[in-house]
Amino acid sequence: MTVSCRMPANLDEAGWYLGNRDVNAHTVGGPQKPENDLGLRKVHGNMAEWRWDWYGDYPGSNVIDPRGPSSGSERLLWGGGWLSEAKHCRLAYRSRLLPCGSSNSIGFCVTRTVVE
Repeated sequence: MTVSCRMPANLDEAGWYLGNRDVNAHTVGGPQKPENDLGLRKVHGNMAEWRWDWYGDYPGSNVIDPRGPSSGSERLLWGGGWLSEAKHCRLAYRSRLLPCGSSNSIGFCVTRTVVE
């Protein structure tokens, strides 16, 4: 298979994307890919993630854990999935989709917000 995209270092080893995919997404935690330093597998690729934030520009200043706007029309997606080009399989890659949109390469990650 010929893929017209730039290849991030070690993506073939770390995750699933357009260049090395099968016909479906892969199960989480399976032995197909090695663990990273935090003990996680397939952090890059496999599934893009829905985020709670609405899509919008981040602040121009340096911030830690920036939040999107409080309202909008499209939700934020992070990363890329098994149908994505390699360049979209970074956790820093942001895209957007209407909340009613769907794809078999988009999932979600259960997270918890700590109120201080």
